[in-house]
Amino acid sequence: MLLQGNVKILSAISELKEAISSCEFHGRDYYVQDNNYYPPVAGGAYEKATKERAKHLNNIGDFEQYIEQHIEHLINQ
Repeated sequence: MLLQGNVKILSAISELKEAISSCEFHGRDYYVQDNNYYPPVAGGAYEKATKERAKHLNNIGDFEQYIEQHIEHLINQ
């Protein structure tokens, strides 16, 4: 059951990453926060959103590796 649960988590992470990558993320959606300036300015809302998004994607990747290690450990028992 533990192995199946971790495999299910890994599958959900894969689906989440796919959903994130298919979601349009563009600077034009953030320019209104920078006094209607387009294209996005350095240090502006889009850059901040990009950094925030990258932080969360990295965290998802870290969690994915954590689950993969658990699966590997369970298989090798």
